[in-house]
Amino acid sequence: MLHARRFRGRKWYTRRKIYELCVEDVKPEMFGMFMEQTANFMHMRVKHCDLMGYWTVDIGDNNQVVHLWEYNNLLHREQVKEELDNDKAWQQSYIAITRPMVLRQRSSLLLWGPDVEGINTNMLPLTKLEPQKCVGSTPKGYYRLVEASLPRLRSVRNDYVKNVVHNAVDICAQEGKTVELYGIWFSAFAGRYNNCFSLWKADSPDDLLFGGVPSLSNKWVLDEDPHSLPSHGKLLHPCSFSRFYAAWS
Repeated sequence: MLHARRFRGRKWYTRRKIYELCVEDVKPEMFGMFMEQTANFMHMRVKHCDLMGYWTVDIGDNNQVVHLWEYNNLLHREQVKEELDNDKAWQQSYIAITRPMVLRQRSSLLLWGPDVEGINTNMLPLTKLEPQKCVGSTPKGYYRLVEASLPRLRSVRNDYVKNVVHNAVDICAQEGKTVELYGIWFSAFAGRYNNCFSLWKADSPDDLLFGGVPSLSNKWVLDEDPHSLPSHGKLLHPCSFSRFYAAWS
């Protein structure tokens, strides 16, 4: 059975929010120390803006972490950045310690799918939710993050949402897989433009192996993987501390 995963927000603003997807490659010999430091000091970081999730990569890129943050707008992000730069405790306790452990950092600014003009996501199980209390310290389940590189044409992006993402939702339901579509975003402002990011969750990693889907209306042919357009996927596992701070438990 497929469940709709609802989106948390303190208040729904008429202006669209932005999301920053951050990816960090950590030195293999320092990965354990990096994660320990992050767990110990994440409470300092989340005081400044909402954490949507923090994961380690099980399959895709070794010794890598992925985290997703929510901002009201670009100005809010700049304000948070300034606050963090001026937070001496955060800089000394976390940044100064972990910076030598990181090989590479990169981020993408994303727009929530339903907020993108001309993109029809009405058929997807995406709704909003009031804040929930997180219970327990060990998150369960697996996540699949898929980034698809799409042409600039709006019609193609709508085709992808309808014939790939929505079809995957239907297939999971038909096969009795307990899969949640957590969200869909499109890249904007910085990084690679027009890319579509979809985030899925299941109790078993095998449920995240979707079946085949038909061709797109523009005659692109898909193979057994519903995300077979030029794309990149990762199998993620939520960090134990993420349950205490993240909007998605």
